[in-house]
Amino acid sequence: MKRYQKLIITAADEMGYTPLARTIGAPSTSIHEWATQSYKIPHYKSLEKIAAYFKVPIPTLLMEVDDVRSREDDIVEALFKMTEGEKESVAEFIKQLLQLPGDSSK
Repeated sequence: MKRYQKLIITAADEMGYTPLARTIGAPSTSIHEWATQSYKIPHYKSLEKIAAYFKVPIPTLLMEVDDVRSREDDIVEALFKMTEGEKESVAEFIKQLLQLPGDSSK
């Protein structure tokens, strides 16, 4: 399974194929085919839209996903399930984690 398939399936499970298709700017039939049929690879313009939506580089979309889930996969899946308020809290927490001790410029 390619990473774009995994991302599309995860997002579609949360919001549905039609809303995801509208958001990405592609036909819902294409979104469904990309997710479920490994021989249906999106055209480059569609890959650009998918990459922009998921904020990942195109080469990453075309990588094979291992059967073992990564922490990043868990984080992405969790983000799709969060409310906007929860996402804000996570963003603030991450900002705090990234601040270096004694760094007053942040």
